[in-house]
Amino acid sequence: MGKDAADIRMEFHERLGQIARGLAKELYPDGLPRGTKFSELEEVAGALGDEMARQLIEINVREQADDWP
Repeated sequence: MGKDAADIRMEFHERLGQIARGLAKELYPDGLPRGTKFSELEEVAGALGDEMARQLIEINVREQADDWP
């Protein structure tokens, strides 16, 4: 079977950091606005993470289904 989640996380750590920095620049081109609550930032980050997870699952399940005989 494949690698475990902890190994995958470490393998992609740098790349995920680059993606996160790019998203932060798009979301907050002038930097995070002063007074932004941590909970607001956490909500945005959670929504982005959830969408990434949803798409990752969808892509792989669809690919597997397309390969089904």
